[in-house]
Amino acid sequence: MSLTAEQYNEIKRVLDGRRAFAYRDQSRKQEEAEKAIPALSDLNEELMRINREELSARFAKDREAGKKKVSECVKMRRDLLKTKKDLLKEYGFRPDQLEPSFTCRKCGDTGYVENEKCSCFASLEAELINRESGLPGFLPVFGMEKFSSAVYDDSAPMPDLPGRKLTQKAYMEKNVIPWMIRYVEEFDRPGSHNLFLTGPSGTGKTYLTGCVAKSLMDRQNTVIYVSAAELFDMYRKAARGDEPDGTASRLEKAENCDLLIIDDLGTEAISDFSVSRLFSLISRRLSTGSSTIISSNCDLNEISRMYGERISSRIMGGYTVIGFFGTDLRLKKARTKGDRT
Repeated sequence: MSLTAEQYNEIKRVLDGRRAFAYRDQSRKQEEAEKAIPALSDLNEELMRINREELSARFAKDREAGKKKVSECVKMRRDLLKTKKDLLKEYGFRPDQLEPSFTCRKCGDTGYVENEKCSCFASLEAELINRESGLPGFLPVFGMEKFSSAVYDDSAPMPDLPGRKLTQKAYMEKNVIPWMIRYVEEFDRPGSHNLFLTGPSGTGKTYLTGCVAKSLMDRQNTVIYVSAAELFDMYRKAARGDEPDGTASRLEKAENCDLLIIDDLGTEAISDFSVSRLFSLISRRLSTGSSTIISSNCDLNEISRMYGERISSRIMGGYTVIGFFGTDLRLKKARTKGDRT
């Protein structure tokens, strides 16, 4: 996902600040060392003099004389650096103690290594974009690796589960949670990774997608969460040119992020406009290999009836459909809390 100029400048400010701090800290440590070791100041001045002479010699008109002078400077600098190292050691300083303490040693807090983005830049990029992910505040602070199935009902087989006698907990452990864990593990493989989560309200669809989102955000993938109602409201605002709240920027992020989560599809007001925008969005992300998770209380038959066969066929052909069944976890939690009072 490409950065806006504003986002790029924000990352640059962070990196510039880190680098400035490292050099200020180096200057402070240098002053402390020179106070403790009086001869260190003369050594540093001599090193700077040699560096200037070497630079001048490299551009000398007499190439042979310049080459000889460069060789002399290199030897003198090597000897002086050894003397400095021995002196620091004698006074209890580590050789690297007076070097800049960059946050990222690979790039020296420049953000680039050999004209390629450093991992620290990519981390800041994901952090900045995911700060605006829109994930609801009630979602978990941990990822799939710490997800527990204990929340699911294990008292009796689910009557709405066709053809099998499994408790909600057993069904989730056998059929859903492994899928979600695998989804995270395989997310960085090429191509799109799409899920359509369908089932009654309160069966944990949104919560599980939140765990997936947290795992992927921790791995520096960009994630945008948006409810279906909010998504189509943004499209309507953009179509009217009514964008004082940064609608265009958020839409651009939603259309181009690594993972887009569309929650509660089917609960919004449906119109020809929203259907066309949904079809365009799903098709574009499939064609670009971007990944999407859609959750809905509707099954695919209802999706086909509400949004048309073009959209339902895109989901059937490009998404893994995962069914959720059983007890409304929110009601269960409320009843349990009531029993304790």
